[in-house]
Amino acid sequence: MRQPLRVLVIFFLLFSSTLTNAMWAGISDSQLINESNLIVKATYIGATTIGIDQNKYHLGVLNIEDILKGDKQAVVFIHLPVRPKGFPQRSDEINFKKRQKGIWFLEKDLQHEGIYEINHPQRFIPETQYKNRLPALFKLLD
Repeated sequence: MRQPLRVLVIFFLLFSSTLTNAMWAGISDSQLINESNLIVKATYIGATTIGIDQNKYHLGVLNIEDILKGDKQAVVFIHLPVRPKGFPQRSDEINFKKRQKGIWFLEKDLQHEGIYEINHPQRFIPETQYKNRLPALFKLLD
């Protein structure tokens, strides 16, 4: 009777350990602003793949409506992770939909000029949510 119980416990531990979810530590608004090189009100218009130094990079393209912090530019490229076709989405991935509008808190990609990183879900505030937070963000930007 003890042997089947041991097998059952081992079986349960093996299969339950493969189910994991990523958790993100929160970032304060002041930290977002201080650590962002570029803060823009923009629309995600799609993705493209380009070659740099014999490497391919998957980049998202933002159409800028307003610049809240940083250098003036009309379009911004953000580095996106590439998921192999047919693989399920991971819980630690950040994905965007075409025509998604909001405020983007971007950090420079230190290896490639003109490309930015968005490495935390709080670095994007959707348009439906930022109107309530905008006055507080403007105070922090001054």
